[in-house]
Amino acid sequence: TDLKIPEIGPAIGYKVNDYLSIGFGARIVAGQFRFKQAIGTDSTIMKGTGRFSLTHELGDTAPQSIKDAGFANYGGVLSGKFRDASLGGVQFGYPELQGIGRLENAYAFGFGWDGGVQYRPYGSNKLVLSVSYRSRSVMDFKGGSLMLDFSDQFRKFYYDTAQFAPFEDVSFGAYLPGGATKFRGPRFFDALLGTIDNAATEDPSPKRRALAKAAMNWFLHGKNKDGSDHVTLDGNGYVRSLNLTAYYDPYMQFALPRELTFGAAWRPTERLLLSCEYKLIYMNDMVGDYFTFNLRSGDSPFFNWMILSKDQIERGDDSFDFSMHTDFNTIRSISLGAEYDLGNKWTIRGGVQHSNNTFTAKHVPLTFNMQPEDVVSGGFSYRLTDNWELSFAGTTSFTWDTTESKGQEKTGPNSFDPNFANNAVFHKGSEIDQFHSNAAFDHKQWQVNFGVAYLW
Repeated sequence: TDLKIPEIGPAIGYKVNDYLSIGFGARIVAGQFRFKQAIGTDSTIMKGTGRFSLTHELGDTAPQSIKDAGFANYGGVLSGKFRDASLGGVQFGYPELQGIGRLENAYAFGFGWDGGVQYRPYGSNKLVLSVSYRSRSVMDFKGGSLMLDFSDQFRKFYYDTAQFAPFEDVSFGAYLPGGATKFRGPRFFDALLGTIDNAATEDPSPKRRALAKAAMNWFLHGKNKDGSDHVTLDGNGYVRSLNLTAYYDPYMQFALPRELTFGAAWRPTERLLLSCEYKLIYMNDMVGDYFTFNLRSGDSPFFNWMILSKDQIERGDDSFDFSMHTDFNTIRSISLGAEYDLGNKWTIRGGVQHSNNTFTAKHVPLTFNMQPEDVVSGGFSYRLTDNWELSFAGTTSFTWDTTESKGQEKTGPNSFDPNFANNAVFHKGSEIDQFHSNAAFDHKQWQVNFGVAYLW
């Protein structure tokens, strides 16, 4: 993950009297966001459904309570929300849709302001107390390209479903220019493709028929940007390679969080200044409870068919939200610092900071989820004239928090859905879902600041 956020803006301070000083600032922030990493979202994002034979429709035997909840779809099958007797009565366990994501060059701009007060008790020239507030800066990231690669998920689904049902020969895409394609797959996998294939000729809606045809053509005959086929079949119809990537135009709202700071500074000698600070950073301001991409204008009719609802297809709305739960903790940090005037126009500074971690192992496993708990900083300033001063500061982590996020084994007959009886058939897609298995992260962070000040 590579997130760059430069900011620039003016600030002004005013000494009201011997006791009180105030300051205000405005800032313009910009951002560039890129990443390549594991991603995952609730499998119920896949809203598609349909008839896969003359007598069967995906989810037709689901409990009515499940249908009422909207789970009688692809996501419901994969997540284990229901089982279909016509497909072997198997209850699967894929609670997440897993893959690799790569975001390139999404940019954003935003605005914010700052304000603060300094108070000198009894006009003291030794002790200063302060409080400051930094506003939230909302940034809308747009213009990038998000690649989603779910190849491993579909390969896993192909082979896992083969454990529970025999392989069957099916012909798909007879209506396509190249004619029918022989496909030999597990019964469950064939049924999923069959819902699209049947819709391409039988769905009463022209828009859904057109999208279903495009989806099957994309799956059977499409190529990725690198020239590789989406699906390669041998002469008997068995899958020999499966590479499914899709590109979307993403929109994401992000924000620099609010900060509230309380501080105290004490000057024991004329040249030495000591300071301490307690800061609250409201991290949920960044993305709220969910880290959400709104994906638009996708180049994959196959994924659009599986993800978009019937109403969206009818409206021609090809956007959907790809979201991940976050629920960050508020950061509480304490800082200690010192400044020393060398007496020849130079002033040097240094400090340390410790804070709690805003992330825990239960949070979304993005690679920027390691927030440094301990930080060291240093800097200096140089007085050019009696009025002009230049300054520089650098900050880095000297310890990092590295978290392992481990999946939990799904056990027992009712691991996913309490609507099933205790003797319900339950087959796990995997003992531990691979997306959350033994993931270790390392985070490095640098920050540099340059400043110029005019004093009058």
